[in-house]
Amino acid sequence: MAGTNQISNESAERAALIHRENIQIGVLILIAVAAFFLTRAFADSNRDMTLRDAAEWHRRGQQALADGRRDDAIEDFHRATVRNRFEKRSLLDLARALRSTGENDEARGALLTLRESAPEDPDVNLEFESNLKNAATLEQDTIEIGVDLIDRIEQWTARGCGPATALDRALVLIGQQHRGQEP
Repeated sequence: MAGTNQISNESAERAALIHRENIQIGVLILIAVAAFFLTRAFADSNRDMTLRDAAEWHRRGQQALADGRRDDAIEDFHRATVRNRFEKRSLLDLARALRSTGENDEARGALLTLRESAPEDPDVNLEFESNLKNAATLEQDTIEIGVDLIDRIEQWTARGCGPATALDRALVLIGQQHRGQEP
């Protein structure tokens, strides 16, 4: 009988131990689930704050552009796109601002980034096409100016102008064309 009581006590102790371990596992599961939802809420809050920051930088960029401060606008649009890489409005405005300052390669880069996320978006494709046309026109204008300068330098040197003087005249002509003045 003493042997049966001992087995009975061992079984009860084992059952109590198993019960205690099950309770501990349940508590750990509850802690893990709570930690998961807390982390998720924190991540959502962080994402929302980042999106608000991006919207604020975009708003500042638009204001700077409206005030004629293109460099500030470009910087603000860059900050907006750092916070929200594929946000359409910021990337389009950044590309437009860059193109307005003649930074066509960087504008094209912003549009390519946007096309990664929205390859079928008509606004993006129209802006991209406009940027390509603008770059092609600029390249053609540059070629025409270069050919014209070479012709003028040849004419000046044919009239007896020294190479240094012809080069000085060419630099003056480039400066006038850059400022939009007629030579």
